Amino acid sequence: MESYRAEVLPEAEKAYKARLNAYKQRRETWPNVLDTQSELYMRQSEYVRNLVAWRESQTLIEGFLLTGAWTSRRTRPHRAILMQPSSRGELLLLHVKRVA
Repeated sequence: MESYRAEVLPEAEKAYKARLNAYKQRRETWPNVLDTQSELYMRQSEYVRNLVAWRESQTLIEGFLLTGAWTSRRTRPHRAILMQPSSRGELLLLHVKRVA
């Protein structure tokens, strides 16, 4: 994840900025600039989706997120957790509620 954020995303942003500057100098077509921008957004979106999936998996493994797959029909969850992504992509614990 770190290498993707540190290498792939900056390269995609650099390519977009280069194409945009070339367009401003009339050396590139607008559809090519839009293709490069679309590629940048696609890579950013892919990174966020993978980061969320990684955090969810990490949370499941640590046992903080309730799912029906790990409980039998006879058992009931003992807590409910409300989480929200932060601006840095981390999951923030907002509220823990005991379930009867």
